[in-house]
Amino acid sequence: MTTGAIFATFSDYQGFIAACRARAAELKIALGSENAADITSLPVGYLAKLLAPHRGKTPAQLRQVGLISLGPVLGLLGVRLAMIEDPTALRRFSARIKPRNEAYVRHTRGDTVHVEVDLATLRKNGADGGRKSRMSMSIAKSRKLARKAAHARYAGGKSAKRSEQARHAALCRWARTRDADPT
Repeated sequence: MTTGAIFATFSDYQGFIAACRARAAELKIALGSENAADITSLPVGYLAKLLAPHRGKTPAQLRQVGLISLGPVLGLLGVRLAMIEDPTALRRFSARIKPRNEAYVRHTRGDTVHVEVDLATLRKNGADGGRKSRMSMSIAKSRKLARKAAHARYAGGKSAKRSEQARHAALCRWARTRDADPT
């Protein structure tokens, strides 16, 4: 996996900064120079601030290597980062780590998330949405929609009398639910 020699090992940010400073000293790189700034495309002197010792400074006074500066810093120093299993830390923490519940994990195919919903849930959501939307509209508008829905349900090939009876029954049911609703 790695083609070069291991230069340093660390397990925290301070160790990372110390390793970067040691590597810059080994390569005799002037961290505050214009040459280093040109190579990394960072402002002049910014690299020296990033890799300065953090003794006695508050977090507000620090500049830290982040998403934008990590790549240029590693490139200038001629190093790569590798993630290696730490058996000591694994032994220390593995008994305290609870395994994740696989039921809450989304398994994706590619970049798309697929959610399966059954027909009963869709019908219930549709009915709830219709009820809630009718509560905010005028009585005339909701009657018009109820009439249109009843016509769509019972118009297909049925006799005119049965269609009219069904429409009347639907309007009566709707009126009862509308009158029973306290809002």
